[in-house]
Amino acid sequence: MPAFQQEMQLNYEDLFKAAIISGVENPNGTSMSLEQLLSAANHNGLQRLNDRWIGELIELRSQLADRAGTATCASLWSGSIGKSFVPLIETLEPQQQRLWAQLFDQAARAVIDRKLIRPAPTPEQYKPALTRIMSKMAPSDLEDLNAALSDSSRLTPDLECGAARGLYTAMARANRADALTVTRAMFYQ
Repeated sequence: MPAFQQEMQLNYEDLFKAAIISGVENPNGTSMSLEQLLSAANHNGLQRLNDRWIGELIELRSQLADRAGTATCASLWSGSIGKSFVPLIETLEPQQQRLWAQLFDQAARAVIDRKLIRPAPTPEQYKPALTRIMSKMAPSDLEDLNAALSDSSRLTPDLECGAARGLYTAMARANRADALTVTRAMFYQ
């Protein structure tokens, strides 16, 4: 059994508790599927995570974007993670798989423990951080990112994947505070 599944089995109760809490807190919670409830709980939990875990998320997403096929990579940009996400995690080294599982559990625990939701960075915080990260990107990555940010009507899986790979690669190498700011802002888009 992959390390991701082994680790997830240790804490599966937390995921379901967080899903129930998220369902109760969501006005449409009673009509949401289990998959939607788990997704809402994960999103809600990510907004509550401390900087250490957000830093882990940045690194893990960077590694995943590098390995992913176009569709799964594009889902890192769009936020609509598909069924190929877990199998892709399971292709990573066992330690990285365990980190993904621990990250999901930390997000679930944050919901269960009712940790405060961290506010979205203000535009005054977000824009300069993104500009500094973009200034260190390769020209082709920057072109994909600019296109993805400026014209959603032109988005294709290839463009979304290029934007995701470029951004996560740059954030993994960027000033930590800037990367955290941009990642937190992404939770609110």
